[in-house]
Amino acid sequence: MKINKIQILIPGGGFYGGLESLHQFVYMAKSLGVEISCVYIPTQNILGKNISFKKNINLKNYKIKIESKIDDTKNVCIVIPETFTGYIKIIRKAKISIWWLSVDNYIDKIKSENQQNLRNYLVLLADFSRKIFFSFINLNHHAKSLSLNEIKNKKIIHLCQSYYSYKFLKKKKFKNLLMLKDFIQIRNRRKFKKNIDIILNSNKGQKYNELFIKEYNEIFKIEKLKNMSLNQTQKKLHQSKFFIDFGHHPGRDRIPREAVSQGAKILIKKEGAAKNKFDVNIDNNYKFTEYNLDNEIKILEFLTINKILDNNWYNVKAYSQKINNDKIEMKKQIKQFIKKINYEKK
Repeated sequence: MKINKIQILIPGGGFYGGLESLHQFVYMAKSLGVEISCVYIPTQNILGKNISFKKNINLKNYKIKIESKIDDTKNVCIVIPETFTGYIKIIRKAKISIWWLSVDNYIDKIKSENQQNLRNYLVLLADFSRKIFFSFINLNHHAKSLSLNEIKNKKIIHLCQSYYSYKFLKKKKFKNLLMLKDFIQIRNRRKFKKNIDIILNSNKGQKYNELFIKEYNEIFKIEKLKNMSLNQTQKKLHQSKFFIDFGHHPGRDRIPREAVSQGAKILIKKEGAAKNKFDVNIDNNYKFTEYNLDNEIKILEFLTINKILDNNWYNVKAYSQKINNDKIEMKKQIKQFIKKINYEKK
C-alpha cells in the first residue's frame, strides 16, 4: 500500500526540546516535497471540551501545515511521540510510526500510570518543564500508554532520536528500527564576549546546582539557564566559557549541543545517552559519574586549568562537527523513512 501523506502528532502547549524536534520533522520533510502536516494533541480535555493550541512562539521559524484533527485513513502514516502511545488505540486505518525521542520519559510515564500516584505524575510532568504543567494536567490522553510488548507486537516503524534509544529497543528485540536525529537551529549569529565562567542547566540536577554555586560562587562567575527564550538561551551560552549539566540525559539532549554550537566547553554527568560516544561525542574525562568529593576536585582542577590556559586543553572539534552535520543527517534519514513507508506523492 502506498502512503501519500504523513501526519505528526505534537503535544500542544508549552515548550521543551522534543517539541522542537517534532516541528523539525515536519519542516524538513516538507522541504523534500513530502505532503506532511501536524496535529496538536490532544484536541479535547478530560471534559470533552475542544482545546485549540497555538503554535509556540519559540517555533515560529518553522513554516509548517497545522491540521485540526487526525487523518485516520489507509494512505496516511501517523508519527507519534513515544510518550503518547495511547493514541495508537484510536488509530484504525493509518500506518503508524513512533519517534522515540526518549525511552526514559516513556518508562517514567508507564511507571506513573501503573502506580496511579498523583505525586509521581506531578514529578514526571515537572521533568518536562514546570511551565507546561498546567497544559498537560488537563489533557485527555485517550488511554493508558501501551506496554513495550504491546508495541512490539504491532506493525510499527520505530524511529530513534539517539543511539541510546536504538540500543534499548534493539535489546528488547524490536524490529523496523531506523535512526532519525534532530538538529540545532542557530538563531543567534552575533558574537558576544565570553564574560560568564560557568552556566548551569537549571532544569536538571537542581540539588547539585545549588551545592556547586555555594561552593564556587566566590571563585567563578556562575549563572543558570532559567526562564529564557531560545534566542536568549543561545546568547547566554555564547557568553559562557563552560556549561555544566548535573542531570540525566534521556536522549540527545539539546542544551549541551546548543552550548557546543555556541563555543562553550561542556562538563556533563555520565548518565543515560551521555554514556556513549555516538550521542555525546566528547572524551570521558569531561563526563563525571557523581558529584562527590573526588569529582568535585576534578571539576575544580579542570575549570581552573582551563581558566588559565583558555582554549588549549579542551577540544570539542569532533563533537562540534557532528552537531553541525545533524541537519544533513536528518534529511538523509527522513529520505530513508519515506522510502520505508512506501511514500509516493499524489
